[in-house]
Amino acid sequence: MRLSGHLNKPVYNGNLELFRIAFGIVAFAEGAGALVLGWVKETFVDVAYNFTFIGFEWLNHLNGPYMYFHYALIALFGLGIATGTFYRISAAGFLLFWTTSYLMQKHHYNNHYYLMILLGYWMCVLPVGKRFSVDVFLGRTAKENLVPAWTLYALIFQLGIVYFYAALAKLYPDWLQGLPLTIWLTNISKTHIFGEMLADRSLIVFLAYTGIGYDLLVVPALLFSKTRWFAVAASLVFHLFNSIVFQIGTFPYMMIGALILFFPPAQVEHWLTGKGQKMLPEKKYAISSTEKLLLIVFFIIQIVLPVRHLFYKDSVNWTEEGHRMSWRMMLRTKSGIISFQCKNPETGEVWTVDPAKFGITQEQKSVMAKSPDMIWQFARKLKQYYEKHEHIHVEVYVQCMVSLNGRPYKQFIDPAINIAEQPWKMFAHSDWILPYSDY
Repeated sequence: MRLSGHLNKPVYNGNLELFRIAFGIVAFAEGAGALVLGWVKETFVDVAYNFTFIGFEWLNHLNGPYMYFHYALIALFGLGIATGTFYRISAAGFLLFWTTSYLMQKHHYNNHYYLMILLGYWMCVLPVGKRFSVDVFLGRTAKENLVPAWTLYALIFQLGIVYFYAALAKLYPDWLQGLPLTIWLTNISKTHIFGEMLADRSLIVFLAYTGIGYDLLVVPALLFSKTRWFAVAASLVFHLFNSIVFQIGTFPYMMIGALILFFPPAQVEHWLTGKGQKMLPEKKYAISSTEKLLLIVFFIIQIVLPVRHLFYKDSVNWTEEGHRMSWRMMLRTKSGIISFQCKNPETGEVWTVDPAKFGITQEQKSVMAKSPDMIWQFARKLKQYYEKHEHIHVEVYVQCMVSLNGRPYKQFIDPAINIAEQPWKMFAHSDWILPYSDY
């Protein structure tokens, strides 16, 4: 059978529909949890300024009480996805509002927020919401039991990319020596129910290497029947351990929900209906040349984006350039100390700026001290403020010391460069970030 014929062959849609329900539940939990636990208040309401993704500074206008409504809609759309209620509106609404909130702030950046965008996109374009849904029950959508095989393969491939690059990113000396895990687990052990056991050196080394092995092998193991149940058991242990010990939100549960995608559709159909026929009804699907091209371009971007840092100077764990949207999950720990000096070149006057007076919280300042793009944004903010309110053209210099994985602090930003006048390089190294070579 030709590849196109294999991709277009009909398969039962139980896998996709069950994953849709799981994704919707997680989306609802993200929206409702952010409201109930005070995350929205802390991140968007009790702030005067947020570090948006560069180019989206205009989104700062949404900060404030409106964001309660924003996240209530995210929860509502998630519920709509899970129940299949006004499905297309719910999926598109979730994607729009979740992507907006993702772009609005970076000091709480998390890889799974980005994954939710990608999966939200797939929920919009795939033929789901046509089974086990309110829309079908009410007759708004015709019930379907079949989908073209490529729709299932696309999600599997998307998840495979996440796991593969997560494994690849761990192949660096500090991770192999267990340095980040040692710092995290030693701190966690002081208050965790498992206590000192978490700080045991043997456990730390075991976790470092099994983390690589799991990320690298779990998808292939899930694809083969002889290893599938072992991989499912390993996934439950891996993700529940991460949830209990590291408390990383909904991500572990979303990945547990995704396990259903790896079972044969006929087997899932049998679980759901007791039928699971071997011979599927005759049904022809066709994927157009335009759709094929869009899929190819989409996945090329997904494959290239996580390795863009290899084309930059220095280590991504130090410079942060190419870190986001690259599945570099829980790889390093950093701390920084930062101060900003403004200089009036006409008078020679120099003064130190307190970021708090410009609406920067202590938490934002702490994250900014390790993030060159946020440092650049704040330097530009200072320049614009003094031009607008004091009518002076200031130069902005940064004193910043950073420690990576528990090492001694080292100068991070060139203190002799006026950061406010530097252009931002989206896909290139910024030379005002000092080298990592001494490490």
